[in-house]
Amino acid sequence: MMIKIDHIALASHDFRKTTGALGILGYSAEFCERGVPNLKIKEHLLSQPGPTHDLSLLRSGDNLGIELLDHGSCGSREPYIRPVFENVPSRFLEGSRVLGNGRYGFREQEYGFDADITVSDDPADPAFHFTRFRVPAEDLAESARFWEQFGFRTRSTGEDVVLLEFSSSLHRKTFRLELERADHVRGDFLLDDAGFNCIAIVSTSPARDRDLLAKKGIAITGTEHLLLAGKNLTIAFCTGPCGEPVEIIGYAP
Repeated sequence: MMIKIDHIALASHDFRKTTGALGILGYSAEFCERGVPNLKIKEHLLSQPGPTHDLSLLRSGDNLGIELLDHGSCGSREPYIRPVFENVPSRFLEGSRVLGNGRYGFREQEYGFDADITVSDDPADPAFHFTRFRVPAEDLAESARFWEQFGFRTRSTGEDVVLLEFSSSLHRKTFRLELERADHVRGDFLLDDAGFNCIAIVSTSPARDRDLLAKKGIAITGTEHLLLAGKNLTIAFCTGPCGEPVEIIGYAP
């Protein structure tokens, strides 16, 4: 059973610079570990698999967590997750490039990461929020069915956009996923793509959910164990209809 969205991964080669930039939005490091073993089950999701990687998990109140990842390689291809930041302080945007339609380009030299982020304002609630993200889809219905397997619920369906929400007693906020129709999605997304490249969801039993997803025809790896920040984790990776990777995490006793 999927019970919580833990974080969205962000590729970074400079954790200090990225943590400082995201600190403007209230993010701080819950932990940082270097030389974390790379799991065998994710080798096919890396452009240049290596023995280890570095990671740092950042939290900002009830917003989506952000996990910084440095696999030693980082492609320039656009990832599948398109984040939406609401009510961003102007100081955070000072080194970015205006791309139009509310989108800003953030580059490694100034921020330690490469990503395009949509920025919007909500005058009714001026606090910073990261509770929304967008994902392209060639077949909206098929992609919606995929995300529903992870606890998302479809709230509205349009010709070009499907809105899904994830609510849990473990979250004070509701997280929103906007599927956007696209004529072509490249279908080979990787965990070391630049930008926001993977969403991680907590399961009460990754092994059981792994079997359930496999029976529904979803491409999914086996499970593997990892000791991280003093916790024993059970992890699996699956990919969606457009090749988008999703990490499933469970806490072992």
